[in-house]
Amino acid sequence: MQHRVQFVVLLQLAEHGTVDHATTLTICPGTDRRDLEAALGYLLDSRAIDGPTWRLSSFVELAEAGQFRLTAQGQEWLDGGPTG
Repeated sequence: MQHRVQFVVLLQLAEHGTVDHATTLTICPGTDRRDLEAALGYLLDSRAIDGPTWRLSSFVELAEAGQFRLTAQGQEWLDGGPTG
């Protein structure tokens, strides 16, 4: 499930520049905010996305506000290249 959520995060960033929990839930039924938070944390740690890492807000709130960007590595993953 986590790989699918990560892919959906990358896809949303590539298409819209933001990540929306409702969209993620539609594509990945049963996904909760913890799943999305974990996916964002993993993608940040893996350098597939970049953005602020300070924790005054949750990663979900930062993603919904458009604070993360897809990196070249993240685009490669999205295009079906190496997955970490």
